Amino acid sequence: MRSLSAWAIFAGFLLLPLSAYFYLFHGDWFLLYRIDVSVIPSAVALPVFIFEFALGALGYFLSASLIRRKKSEIASLLLAVVSALVFAPIIFFRRELAVVGTYRQFHRGYGLEEFQESALFPGSLFMGGVLIVAFAYLLIRLSIADRRYG
Repeated sequence: MRSLSAWAIFAGFLLLPLSAYFYLFHGDWFLLYRIDVSVIPSAVALPVFIFEFALGALGYFLSASLIRRKKSEIASLLLAVVSALVFAPIIFFRRELAVVGTYRQFHRGYGLEEFQESALFPGSLFMGGVLIVAFAYLLIRLSIADRRYG
């Protein structure tokens, strides 16, 4: 149960706030210019963040169940598939990720800033670094908990 707490702290104090930050301040970019963030009611956004948390919890419980049943090969395969799905948008949506602007600017082709020159770039570097450090810490905590209680 301590490893679940470590994951919940990671998700609650880092993953969800990061998602909320990008949605609130760079929403059109965050949604890859697929939906105009100004037309999304806030009553819809909150359940999406709850779904994000629930999806992570489901992944945690599925992985924990596989590990407890000594099916670490399946858990590793699941991790590889999910990792590929996480990084796939970087490849498939590189045009959308390369520029920063509003939904309207993107679709009409004016006023866009290059990602590296935008205000989003330093924040993304910092938050990406924090996310990587926190994820590494989470993996270390889970490994320690597994050795201690497993």
